[in-house]
Amino acid sequence: MIRALARRNIGNPEFSDVAKSTWDKIVETVFLALLATTFGTLLAIPVSFFAARNLMSSQKSSLTNVAFSTIGWPLGIIIGIQTALTFKSFVARILVEDVLIRSSIGSVLGIGLTWTIIHWLFPKKGSHSNLNTYKPVQVITIILSVLMSILTIYMIANLAFVLGQALIEPLGPVGFIGNFISQLGDVLIMVIPVATALLGGGTLGIAGNKLGQYVSDHMSQHLIQITNICAAALAGAVIGAILGNTVDWFYQLDNPQQTLYWPMSIGAILGVIASLRISHRHTIPIGYVTYYVTRTILNATRSIEPLVMVIVFVVWVGIGPFAGSLALALHTVAALAKLYSEQVESIPPAH
Repeated sequence: MIRALARRNIGNPEFSDVAKSTWDKIVETVFLALLATTFGTLLAIPVSFFAARNLMSSQKSSLTNVAFSTIGWPLGIIIGIQTALTFKSFVARILVEDVLIRSSIGSVLGIGLTWTIIHWLFPKKGSHSNLNTYKPVQVITIILSVLMSILTIYMIANLAFVLGQALIEPLGPVGFIGNFISQLGDVLIMVIPVATALLGGGTLGIAGNKLGQYVSDHMSQHLIQITNICAAALAGAVIGAILGNTVDWFYQLDNPQQTLYWPMSIGAILGVIASLRISHRHTIPIGYVTYYVTRTILNATRSIEPLVMVIVFVVWVGIGPFAGSLALALHTVAALAKLYSEQVESIPPAH
């Protein structure tokens, strides 16, 4: 009792280290949730178009178009991922020393060069566009602009990561802003391979569709039938390889005969059977297939509780706010894509 009465408070009250650490984690989680919701909202917009019946019902393609497009998509995804990983390792070698200075210079130069190329391709209104001048130059220039854009985004992402880490200590109580900038750069680095994979898959998928249309319009019936058999067999083998590798990724079977060779063989046989039964003049309702597959995935994702998603992602990426952010982003995409698609379906047709 005497010790309690004689005790005096010295100095101003301060937050303990545990309180500061807890506050930083809370703010970090809030910012990651905001980032996940933003990405999920943006991603839900293009997904909703594939889940809108009025947009997909009229989409039909021949077997040749579907086969070539099916071959092009996985090939483009692989090329896109490898391109992104190559640029990532290239940037990592450049930014070994003086990361902040080099990433700043690289970001400024990349933005300037990319803007110059885009300005040359798409001049101001009233000027002659250079897209229609030389086809080979046009293709090479577009490829260079895309590659330069990927390199520039990697530079900006590394700049954000390093700059954010450098700002945490100087900002003091608001150091969470620097942490958020750093995490934004880290997330951007992880998103780039996904974006380039979709870009590459979409580009080669569209190119394959155009190639299939060219084959259908300019070749004889006999050559079209032979092309359909070969393309459908290859497309079936590609689909079988994707399904087999997916099973192997989930269960780690490590048996190529069961997860690669057999699925590819079965897929090729089914592709040949489909090419023999479907006429080259018959159109496949690919739009309805895309619509039902997208709707099924969205409904299945929405039926899973977000808490269960969090548990799954914790097993995948470990305990932390990132697992919850992934679950929140996935749930946002599933919920908003369905909502947006219903709004698109309610648009009256034009007369």
